[in-house]
Amino acid sequence: MDWLENDEEIEKRTIYPKDNSQNAFLSDTTSSSRKDLEDKLNQEKMKVNRLENEIQKIKSLKDNKSYNKNSITQYIHEINFNDLKLGKKIGQGGFSEIFETKWYNQKVAIKVIFDPNINENLLNEFNNEIEKLFILRHPNIIALYGICPKSQKLAIVTELANKGSLFDYIHKNQNINIPITFKNKITTQLINTMSYIHECNFVHRDLKTQNILLDDNLNIKLCDFGLTKLKSELNSGSGQYAGTPAYMAPELYERKFYDEKIDVFAFGTVIWELYSQKIPYFNCEGSEIKNKVLNGEKLLCTRNFPQGIVELIDKCRLVDKNKRPSFKDMEKMNLFN
Repeated sequence: MDWLENDEEIEKRTIYPKDNSQNAFLSDTTSSSRKDLEDKLNQEKMKVNRLENEIQKIKSLKDNKSYNKNSITQYIHEINFNDLKLGKKIGQGGFSEIFETKWYNQKVAIKVIFDPNINENLLNEFNNEIEKLFILRHPNIIALYGICPKSQKLAIVTELANKGSLFDYIHKNQNINIPITFKNKITTQLINTMSYIHECNFVHRDLKTQNILLDDNLNIKLCDFGLTKLKSELNSGSGQYAGTPAYMAPELYERKFYDEKIDVFAFGTVIWELYSQKIPYFNCEGSEIKNKVLNGEKLLCTRNFPQGIVELIDKCRLVDKNKRPSFKDMEKMNLFN
């Protein structure tokens, strides 16, 4: 299973400080500037050390030549909760809160489970997210930095996506015409990211604009892998038909056999939301959404939609899952003419 980057790709993403130029540069600065530079240098060294540790862990895991989800957590970096300085709350889920946090002067995000009644299902979802974030390494997937296993609260530490969720970006700018170039870029990045996830034999199962974050350069960072499963694990276990109503495929509503094409259906809804800048099925009850989806009712595309996108949305949201395109198919399509 090709679910890990090769060693060369991992090492290409490691940025090493240029030690040969530091002394000359420091000598020309004030003591205050020198202190700032030393702090930044120490911060970069810490990043390098962490990345080198991650490389060794991944190499070790690859050498085992087997995927054992019960053993993966031993390879994940442990972070002391006391080393984290919690800042403002930047998000909240059903059972968790996300805070902007400082970790040795580096800005990160921390997801903390706040539910005092942590049951087995919640714990399994939490551990599942950790495992999937560790395995799935991609520029457009939020990066896992570590976990706090010994604190009183369950916590995951990840990179910080400063611009918030795609949902907020779209709907807070509802009265502003978001540039078509941005919409096209997001669509392309999401197709490539989901293609990678499916190639790794995983299904996200909760694709929606709230789970697509944006970094400083407005590139996507896909998050929330609590429901993600291997393709071979679908249609079994608790919560197998879980999802968010506006993005759920017909086969989930009907509790029928399903596969990775549920992600394709959700993607069709996401890009409709992106190009229309409207909330899908706004003010509709769950039963109304279900009826519309099962009847194959199309989402209305206005004239400002590129024709290729209109056709893609309709294909992705077909009731017959076997007629929906794969993300690999989409990568070959000419969508923006």
